[in-house]
Amino acid sequence: MTTSTPRRALSVGDKVTIAPGLFPASVSTTQVFEITKVPTRANEVNYVASPVDGGRGVRAQAFAFIPFEGEAEAPEVAGRREFAVPLTMGTVVTVTHPQFNPDDLYVVLAAARDGGNRLTRLGGENDRYWKSIPTGLCTVVDPRGLSHR
Repeated sequence: MTTSTPRRALSVGDKVTIAPGLFPASVSTTQVFEITKVPTRANEVNYVASPVDGGRGVRAQAFAFIPFEGEAEAPEVAGRREFAVPLTMGTVVTVTHPQFNPDDLYVVLAAARDGGNRLTRLGGENDRYWKSIPTGLCTVVDPRGLSHR
């Protein structure tokens, strides 16, 4: 049985910022975006957000956006870039994303070219691995606290 996470309620016109570590360094986490399109069809999950000060917009699921409270005209912070550095090979992590089981453990295989991480399930899963999981979705687990099941 799978459990689904409830969608965060976003609507057209909401002001948001990007959650750190989910996008490449070219997308600023301090830039303010406005939601311009919400999912309307049954299988549609991505929201479309456009920067309030102009520029390229982003498409992402609701968990990638943080509600913004305050003034949207802050040009002094718009140029700053915050991003998470890829994890080192062999690090044990959990992944917080609706498509991943929060109880499963994953191992970092390598850093992906886009700044993400290549992960595989601890113990293997028929040579399957995920190519680019953002560091912001990964929580490092202390391997000394793990026990054999």
